[in-house]
Amino acid sequence: MDLKEKNRSLYSIDCPILSLNTNINKIHFIKWEEVEHPFMKGYDVLGRLFVVIKIISGNKKIMKTYYLRNTIIDDFVFWCPCVNHSGDCVLQSNQKLTVENIDILIRIINGNGENIKIENIHKPILDLDNEDRYARLYDEKKENAATIIQRNWRLCRYNPKYTMCQKIQYDGLKSIYNS
Repeated sequence: MDLKEKNRSLYSIDCPILSLNTNINKIHFIKWEEVEHPFMKGYDVLGRLFVVIKIISGNKKIMKTYYLRNTIIDDFVFWCPCVNHSGDCVLQSNQKLTVENIDILIRIINGNGENIKIENIHKPILDLDNEDRYARLYDEKKENAATIIQRNWRLCRYNPKYTMCQKIQYDGLKSIYNS
């Protein structure tokens, strides 16, 4: 697939629309709280398409915005990164996204929360640690729900006030007694 087709495939992913209710070009200053979903798209005041993606890599939560730039000279379009966020990004993309960069972003978006390995062909930033070589879409609602489930599981599993803990302890003692 060539770069033009990859450019189209990134924006054609079905996701919620982020509407910017302002007369200024705000895509360079989108805040974390304004992005309610892990992947969103929209149009800025200049009519450019843009996408915003939230990624987690290792312990780093990263939000990056890319806009579709059209060059008048050769009528070619490409995705450019915005300078809106901390600069932390898994991919090296100072000027425009390559086919490989777009491919890994699409794999992360379509990965259903699975960790996707960042290879050298994707031009990762600097030397990533092993845990930072993997990235996945960051869905804050799912992460919070998983944390609550884990906390409650540990509570009922290890607190003797709960029937589940009592049963496990009783069965453990019973197996020791019978052996």
